[in-house]
Amino acid sequence: MQSKYRNILKERLIFYKMWKNDWDLYFFHKSISEKAKKKYYSERKFLNLILSIYFLPLKVFKFIQDSRDAHIYNKGVTLIKVIQDELEETKKINQSRGENE
Repeated sequence: MQSKYRNILKERLIFYKMWKNDWDLYFFHKSISEKAKKKYYSERKFLNLILSIYFLPLKVFKFIQDSRDAHIYNKGVTLIKVIQDELEETKKINQSRGENE
């Protein structure tokens, strides 16, 4: 029974590590886009001001969405840590019983 439980946890851990890598790529590409946007608008301050005022409602929505993305990412990272702790705990239990991995 313990080995099935450990295998399920290992599979779930692999899935969430791939999920985390996807989020890391998403945040990386998002930061690159933000840097390009800042560089472009650094030379066009008036246009930036006009567009910032015009798109203010969308910017508020984007802020909320970015906060949600950060929350989901942090929750997933915490889940990875919990799964790793659970795997360590089952490993200790198996070793104390003298069972093989």
